[in-house]
Order: sequence, then structure tokens, then C-alpha cells
Amino acid sequence: MSLIPRPVYIVCIILITCSDLMVIADNDTRWNSTYLSIERGLKLKAKLQYYSMDNRKELGADYLEEADWKVLQDVVECLEPFYICTLDLQGKAKQARHGAIWEALPAIEGILGHLEHLKATVPMSNKRLREAVMNSWAKLHEYYALTDGSLSIYAAATLFHPPLRMKHFIHAWTGETAHWIPKMRAAVIKTWNDEYLIPAKAKEA
Repeated sequence: MSLIPRPVYIVCIILITCSDLMVIADNDTRWNSTYLSIERGLKLKAKLQYYSMDNRKELGADYLEEADWKVLQDVVECLEPFYICTLDLQGKAKQARHGAIWEALPAIEGILGHLEHLKATVPMSNKRLREAVMNSWAKLHEYYALTDGSLSIYAAATLFHPPLRMKHFIHAWTGETAHWIPKMRAAVIKTWNDEYLIPAKAKEA
């Protein structure tokens, strides 16, 4: 079930261009297209409202009421951190960032924190948005749990990144996840010893 009212897309199709900004259509195959479409629609709110009021009869039930604009504003605020995270991660890590392995855990943890905040703040009365938040949190938490089986990759990359090191885990892995810190360190040390240190010493002998 879509969170986005149909009217914004109908208006966008009709109002293709304006003097300073162009509307952005949603696209199922492009990341963040929903966010970008709604965000641009909010910037063009005054012009879209002007058009809608002038064509209210033709729009009928698709006319955007103020409550519909509020839904769009809520959705774009929920999606903005995802958009920012995507921009931060895209690239080929040519300068050890924007696509590097060490960014994976902090990125997932940042988005999980955002979703947990939404779980605590989105009211029960907003059933559709709350359902989307809960489903998003559950799916991302599922993927986050999978990294537990690859501590020597994701955690190690974060642990060895100079600006982060152990302080990242002490800050991020608290409460129920704090017990994973010694397990993570043990797994990373074992990988270092088994795959790097011992073979290096054998080669030198």
C-alpha cells in the first residue's frame, strides 16, 4: 500500500515544467526517486496548489488537501536520511571513502537509529506511516544481523579505520549489543593471526 497520495503524481504529469524548477516523476528502478519526487513537489507546493485550485473540478477526489501535503512532508522527513546515506556511500572509494567497506556498519547503524527514533515518535494513529517504519526497521535489522557472521570483514574494516577504531563500537554498541564487542575483537584478532600474521612469519622463516 502506497503512502503517497495519487494527486501529486497526476499534477506532476500535467505540470511538467515551470520557470525555475522541473517536477520529478517517481521511478521504481531508481533509488530515492520517491524522495526526490516528493521533495521537489513540496518546493513547488505554491505553484501546484495554484494549478490545483484552478482545476479543482477536473481533479475531483485527486485534489490535494492540506492533510495530503502534511502526509508528503512526513514521508519526505522519514526518507531524507536514506537519501543522504545513499549519497555518502555511492562511489568507488578511490580516496578510502564513498563506497568503502568501513562505511557499511556506521551507515546501517545510523539508519537503524533513525528508524528507532521514528518507531518512538510516529503516533499509533498514523497507521500507514507507522507500518512502513516498522517494516523498514525489521528488514534493515535482518540485514544488520547478517553482518554478525562476517565480523572479520565489516567490523574489522571499521575497527581498522583510523578515525573510528574502538571508539565507534564503544559508542554504537551499547546496551544489549555491548556483549558483542569482545566477540568482535576476538574474531578480528583470530583472522589477523590466522590469515596474516602466521603466514607472514612462515614466509620469513
